[in-house]
Parts: sequence; structure tokens; C-alpha cells
Amino acid sequence: MEKKIRKQREKKERKYFFPFTRTHHTATKLMEEFTLNTYTNNYMQDVVRYITKLDDFDRVVFLLNIEYNSYRLVAEETNVHYLTIRAIIMKIKEDLLKIINNSTKKEL
Repeated sequence: MEKKIRKQREKKERKYFFPFTRTHHTATKLMEEFTLNTYTNNYMQDVVRYITKLDDFDRVVFLLNIEYNSYRLVAEETNVHYLTIRAIIMKIKEDLLKIINNSTKKEL
């Protein structure tokens, strides 16, 4: 019974949440999905391609998963609307872009 409830919950979550929550994929596969599902802008696709070349990319994804899952749990416990959580995720994406931009400046 518990397994069935968990599967239903995961299916519902996948509907609203981006692919970082699907941890069974490799980091590169995640970013490919993220690129295809999220960005049509060529510049953003280039940014995502750059991330996949970072040495610590697995760690970045791992940390994002932890942060993202904590937001998701808060949403479930408090009945926060999923659009609010989506806004939080957009903030995480912005933070990730700042990290990328800082690392590209260091390379130059």
C-alpha cells in the first residue's frame, strides 16, 4: 500500500517539478533533459552545455537536489501552491547561472 502511494506521489511530482528530482539519471543525461524541456533560447542551451563540462557538476546537481527536495517537502507540509515552489526553483536557476558566470570569469 505504501509503495502504491509513493508511486502516485512521484508521478504527481514529476508533473510539476523539473528533472533535477529524477536522481536515477546521470548528471549529463539530466542536463540534456533539462535543456530540451526548459530552454529554447540558444544562449541558455550553451550555458547548460558549459555546466556539463564542469568537473564538479555531479556535486552541483547533488546540492540542487537537496535544496530542491527541502522546498518540495515544505510545499507538501504547508500546502503551498506549486507555482510558488516553481518561483523558488527559478531563483535556484538564477543562482546557478551566477555560479556559472563567476566560473567563466575566473577562466578568462
